[in-house]
Amino acid sequence: MRTIIISILVILSIFLIYITNLDRKVYYLDLSIKDNYSKDIKKKLSNKLEKFVSGYTKKEYRTTDLLNDIIDNKKMRVKNKNIAIKNALIKADLITLRIGDNDIKYKVLTNSDDLYDYADSMIDDIEKLIEIVREYSKEKIIYIGLENTYGYKYKKIIDYINSKIKEICDDYKICFVNPNIKKTIKNQIFTCIN
Repeated sequence: MRTIIISILVILSIFLIYITNLDRKVYYLDLSIKDNYSKDIKKKLSNKLEKFVSGYTKKEYRTTDLLNDIIDNKKMRVKNKNIAIKNALIKADLITLRIGDNDIKYKVLTNSDDLYDYADSMIDDIEKLIEIVREYSKEKIIYIGLENTYGYKYKKIIDYINSKIKEICDDYKICFVNPNIKKTIKNQIFTCIN
């Protein structure tokens, strides 16, 4: 009897060691309007990458477009299969979000005076998006903030928006990457992944 119990404990111990050391595969979902960094992330995860899914967003997408697609459970064709966005969010081990640039672009280009009021409205939409993404995914999410491509005149508004988004990300335990600081975006992303 004692030999059987010891044998079971040994087998159970070996199984637990195997499970804890098992190399976990990563399902990576990119929800970015600019996927400049998804190739670098895929390369970094190359030996762990189980599946990479992108294409739910389009170049001209605004925050509300992606939010509505998630609410409507938009489907996308991936390798001869239709994958619903909610299903992809649930399955993903890593999600990158980069959206919001198009939201502010129009207001900046038309030199609108109500930039801060508009920014607050936009930040509310981003919070709704982050909330719904977090509802479906309990895994690692990286949000890449807005990049100031408009010049020094707009630095304050972009910094304001990014600081508000970072606060939201902190509340939802999402890693925020600021593209406007000296440390490269790629290094910030890799720090979030590790």
